[in-house]
Amino acid sequence: MLCGDSTVDEPRYRDKAVGVWFREYAYGSNPPTPSGTIAVLRDGRKVNFLFPVGTVGFSTGPGGITNLTQIVRFEHVPARGDPALEALKELGSNAVPYLTSKLGVGLLDSSYERVFTNLPSSFQRSIPDPIQKRFYRFRAIHVLGELGTKADAATPALLNLLTQSDPSLRRAAIHSLNRIHPNRKEVGVVLFTLGSKGRFADAIEIGQQTDWEGEEAVRLFASLLKSPDVSMRRNAIALIEHKDVGARPALPELIEAINDSDSEVRYMAVRAVEAIGDRSPRTIKALRMSLQDTNVMVQNASRRALSKIAP
Repeated sequence: MLCGDSTVDEPRYRDKAVGVWFREYAYGSNPPTPSGTIAVLRDGRKVNFLFPVGTVGFSTGPGGITNLTQIVRFEHVPARGDPALEALKELGSNAVPYLTSKLGVGLLDSSYERVFTNLPSSFQRSIPDPIQKRFYRFRAIHVLGELGTKADAATPALLNLLTQSDPSLRRAAIHSLNRIHPNRKEVGVVLFTLGSKGRFADAIEIGQQTDWEGEEAVRLFASLLKSPDVSMRRNAIALIEHKDVGARPALPELIEAINDSDSEVRYMAVRAVEAIGDRSPRTIKALRMSLQDTNVMVQNASRRALSKIAP
């Protein structure tokens, strides 16, 4: 968790190891600090980060961190054109193993953070602050996104971050994954995994922000069409509708949803059925009945669907 990791076997660019470039990027490509600790605010209290002398530092100049509480909030992102970021881009895929090593979230991490928070400040100063590891994790995620498709090897580790409970961590991972363009079915597996654990809201949030596919994920969202929560049903059917013919595994639930109590769900259900193009008697019957729907938009959508499916 400290900054003094070995650079002997790391890939190098301009005679500097990837780890050195990464640390310079993380803190704004600043010159080494003359002191061994830097105080920041954490939960309203001043605590110290333990930085070995001569590793990284801070400045108030361009690209530097002017408010150290930004470290805790992960709000500071070095400006584009930062020489350290450009070096990491030049290293490309060679930098990925090192960056991926910063992404891990261990089983004991959250427990350690809770224990650390409750320790006396005098004892906290003698052990690594867990926020530093978290800080590196966010910076590594950002760099991987900057590398784009060159960071493809980091996809499994980034996908694993989508299963974490921390929403800010998930959002950061989503941003980078969208620039790396992972296999859509692999993203679908993550959505199904979250659903199997009852984390439906997380699955929907990630599904709304990523490009995904897969029968298991479609069936997951189809099962949510029976939720008593209308917002859950709306979000789920919107995700299904966008899959066009890929939504076929959800066809039975979609036909039932044509009779949903919510007009928006009914409307999207009709549109989804139209995109699938199913010509079964059950589908045609449901669409014909919806011609009498109390909502004009549903009526029009049903008319269009029937003209396409059963002209």
